[in-house]
Amino acid sequence: MNEGSREGVYYELTFIVEDGWRVFIENGELMVEAPADGTDFVGEIWRIARYIAYSDFVSIERRDEGEEYVIQSRSNRGLEFRVTFRRRS
Repeated sequence: MNEGSREGVYYELTFIVEDGWRVFIENGELMVEAPADGTDFVGEIWRIARYIAYSDFVSIERRDEGEEYVIQSRSNRGLEFRVTFRRRS
């Protein structure tokens, strides 16, 4: 993962996430944790993806029966960044 991209996306995420959402780094990976309920989880992920997706290749993968999503951005150089979204349990 490109360190500069990860750092830039981290700061973008801290700016754009709604109140109650938490942005952090876990084991070198960008993580966003959503409140357990009361929010449009999938809608928020798509809104955030549109904001941070500035490279040519972006994917959104659903995991864990819809309770976890991963946004990956790639360029010709390889993986630029990956952000994992999950609900707080």
